[in-house]
Amino acid sequence: MKPKVLNQNRYVNSFVVLILLVFSWQTALALEVKSLENQSSKAKQWQWTCDLAGKTLDFPAYQKAQEVLLKPSEEIESPWNLVLTSFPLEEQGLSKTQDRVRKTLQKHLNQVTTTIVLLDSNEERGFRPEGGESLEENWVFSLVIPGLSDHIFWIVVPKDETAKEPYIYGFN
Repeated sequence: MKPKVLNQNRYVNSFVVLILLVFSWQTALALEVKSLENQSSKAKQWQWTCDLAGKTLDFPAYQKAQEVLLKPSEEIESPWNLVLTSFPLEEQGLSKTQDRVRKTLQKHLNQVTTTIVLLDSNEERGFRPEGGESLEENWVFSLVIPGLSDHIFWIVVPKDETAKEPYIYGFN
């Protein structure tokens, strides 16, 4: 009786397919992990509690609201000005002071106790705007930064972008 010769090609092909599956699975897993890292690094930009009424973090009005937070404001009770008043003007000039204010404000915004809520018709969510801004004409965000002050802030982003610039104000 002759020994049975195994069909090596069949086993080699099966082995190659198995290796390809393992590598493609690892590659897919690595891509998924990288994708999650990218998403979490975006989320880490702000550690605050965020309620956008079902909107995503790439919602344009939310992006504009974040921009308004980190630039100088004429409103005396804006978060920017509350931080600014706690610093003397730097000897190096205004831009150095603005950098310091921006970093301090980012530190306060990056606390889990900070909350931002996109207001809608649900009266239970957030605080109604002190200035009476229309929720039909504007995206209005209610903002609370307990680490900074006991103020309530509102960021108003007009839905009609040609109407006026987004702005922020606070009330204590």
